[in-house]
Amino acid sequence: VDIVSAEVSLGESEFGPPFDHMVLLVFVGQQRLLADVGFGDSFLDPLLMEHEGEQPQDGAIYEVRCEDTWYVVARRLANEGRPATSFRFQTKPRQVSEFEDMCHFHQTSPESHFTRKDICSRATEMGRTTISGAHLIETRAGVRLVTELTDDEQRRSALEVHFGISL
Repeated sequence: VDIVSAEVSLGESEFGPPFDHMVLLVFVGQQRLLADVGFGDSFLDPLLMEHEGEQPQDGAIYEVRCEDTWYVVARRLANEGRPATSFRFQTKPRQVSEFEDMCHFHQTSPESHFTRKDICSRATEMGRTTISGAHLIETRAGVRLVTELTDDEQRRSALEVHFGISL
């Protein structure tokens, strides 16, 4: 297994800094697989690196394609047209210590989206459950149900019911 650095897509041809996200290259026999270590609503099963074309998974379709010196991971929902780039990476093996500065940034900087609001998310058998700020988002089979959490008691209750977290 190799740890590699990924740069998160910020929009059309723009990416975040190196070491913004960690992905794993897993070698099984002659196959190289891409495993993600936590990118929200993303693939849960490894993707084939040398696979031309679409790789369907949990209501979404993923592509791993090579562009110049980068591998690019793109995702689209089954009912959408054009895939959106999630992140890009190169295959140079890295050390966990190289991610420390970006990890510190994400935990402490007011510019990080992780410090701007509460975020808690987990995959479920049917999709994903997320608390993002004042919203409970339940995605099942590609359908999103958003419930506003109007006070602290509702947020605490949602954390306990959906994540087993008691505050």
